[in-house]
Amino acid sequence: MVKEDARRKENGYAHFFEWVDSKLSPAFGESAPVAYGDAERPAAQSECPICGHVMAEHQIERSTLNTVVECPTGERLPLKPDNEPLDEFGMPASAERREKVARRH
Repeated sequence: MVKEDARRKENGYAHFFEWVDSKLSPAFGESAPVAYGDAERPAAQSECPICGHVMAEHQIERSTLNTVVECPTGERLPLKPDNEPLDEFGMPASAERREKVARRH
């Protein structure tokens, strides 16, 4: 009796998810296959966001929870100005938003 109840309960969960899938599939359609390997450049040839050198020249230490990237040079890319106005989410405000604020003041 207990096994039959467990089996019914299992089938009930499976039935529920099959029902949800059948309702959502027509709305979203089939997922498109992902093309792997279509990246513009391999990761080793991309530029470092800190120093601008190729990532293949860097040492990447993943022995701890925090990954550490050691740049091969002391050079750094110039920092973006941090005195730009920010929007309500702390992101740099768009030109349209800055114009709107300037008109109010």
